[in-house]
Amino acid sequence: MSQRQISRRDFIRGAVGTGAALAAGSAGLSMLAGCKKETKIPLRVVSTEGDPKSIEIATAIVDRYMKNNPNVEISFENVPSDELMEKGMAAGAAKQDFGVQLAWASSAGELAAAGLLAGVDDVIDRVGRDDFFDASLLKAENQVFCLPYFMTATVLYYRKDLFEEKGVEPPVTWDDHRRLCELFTEDTDGDGSVDRWGFTLPFGQRSSTGGTLLSWLKSNGGYLLDENGEVVWDSPQNIETIDFIKSLLPYCPPGWTEAGWGEEISHFYTGASAMSRYGGRLLSRTKEFNEEVYQATGGVRMPTPNGLPEEQVALVEVAGISIWKQAADLEVAKDFSYDFITGENYVDWVHTVVPHYLPPRHSVMNDAKYWDHPILQEKRDIVQHLLDSLDSGTNYMFEHGYYDPDANHIASSTLIFDCVQEICINEAPIKETMQKYAQKMRELIGQA
Repeated sequence: MSQRQISRRDFIRGAVGTGAALAAGSAGLSMLAGCKKETKIPLRVVSTEGDPKSIEIATAIVDRYMKNNPNVEISFENVPSDELMEKGMAAGAAKQDFGVQLAWASSAGELAAAGLLAGVDDVIDRVGRDDFFDASLLKAENQVFCLPYFMTATVLYYRKDLFEEKGVEPPVTWDDHRRLCELFTEDTDGDGSVDRWGFTLPFGQRSSTGGTLLSWLKSNGGYLLDENGEVVWDSPQNIETIDFIKSLLPYCPPGWTEAGWGEEISHFYTGASAMSRYGGRLLSRTKEFNEEVYQATGGVRMPTPNGLPEEQVALVEVAGISIWKQAADLEVAKDFSYDFITGENYVDWVHTVVPHYLPPRHSVMNDAKYWDHPILQEKRDIVQHLLDSLDSGTNYMFEHGYYDPDANHIASSTLIFDCVQEICINEAPIKETMQKYAQKMRELIGQA
């Protein structure tokens, strides 16, 4: 581990030591009915999954585990994703039990870098290490710090009916993509105003900007940080990528300066755009709101600079179960985590937001029960593209195969979308602006 990473890790640990807020206390002990008191093993489970169906299934998994293990009392709570870090750091500062967390790995990575999480390699081995997609086993401090329970990936969605009308195929190269964006940006009703656009770029001041850029940057050989941890935001590859992305803006619906993830989905199912880049949630939302567009939806891997297989890199996110190092009973916490991803309700879990929640294990992906869902059967080719993306995917926090707190610090800041908006809205020169923001990134993580 480089001195840079040690320094950043020490900084995070210092934040834990000086945290001002206190986390909510761990679950209290239960009392059995009758006069005799019996102490149960407390387990706190904290989830950031806000989807109602996800909460329902997670609650069922908790209830089943307590039924099968009557000596365990689980307290289950939901917290917003953007509060998990604050609550976790506060729990660490107060030396309180934060139990088991169901959350995005990017948040868990910060807690792991702060020395608050137990490694889960033993649980991985209990499940079967070879069963997991390699990209799901994320490390910090030389140990896997979260047990993957779903992954997400992105593909390019397109309207098959519109493509057939014009006699064109989905894009393979960047030049193909730009040409098709222009082709599908048109006035379809003849009133003199464009009413359908080629593509949607969510370039508002939010995380969607950085996430959207990632697969384009990576496919062009770009990075946020190099293998030595140095900022390379202003590399020739990244400058070329931003220049290409900017060339697509005339073919995107108005409002891209404020757009986010939701607009990528809604512009597609309302017919405002002929193509959209997103994860599996786009399929379920399109089916919910516009069956006609859903039936006409196709999907392919993202276009790359030269259309080469080795250029295929998708934005992939990992959600995992992390375990507090000072959990009330570490073995119970690990057993619950194992049960969560191997128990009878697990396929119900990945079906809650289908096919956005992709199974991180080959055995589940190949299980007929997993595929027993209408969307998975009707759009199996698209789902397969999503699954095929998992081992070639990455994100900023894990772009070199391990968790990097500096990269997470930059990606969580406003610097990426500030840079993009300055270039795309204010028409600032690309090279000079990216050099300016690369310097800001260096200053943010203490490299300047």
